[in-house]
Amino acid sequence: MDDSSQARSGMYAEVMIPDPSKKGASSPVVPETAILWRGSLPAVYKIDDTGAIKLRLIRIGERTADGKVVVISGIRAGDKILAEPGAGTRSGS
Repeated sequence: MDDSSQARSGMYAEVMIPDPSKKGASSPVVPETAILWRGSLPAVYKIDDTGAIKLRLIRIGERTADGKVVVISGIRAGDKILAEPGAGTRSGS
C-alpha cells in the first residue's frame, strides 16, 4: 500500500484460502449468465427432482477465462440449474 491508501479501522477484505482437505472434490462451475444478483448476494435458479425451480444463494470463487464461475457453496456438482434465466423467472415455476 502506498501512503494514500493506508488501512483504517473498519476496512475489510475478502480473502480466499484453498482448503487442502477437499482435494479431489469437484466444485461446480456455472456460466456467468446463470448468476443473478439479489443486492450483493449471488444466486442461481436450481431445478429440483420434481422439476420445480428454486432460487439458491451461492458463494462464488474464481472466474474462468471462458465466462464461467466456480461455486464454493450453495449448490453441488451435478445439480441442474437454469443457465440463462429470463426476467420473469420465479421460484416455484
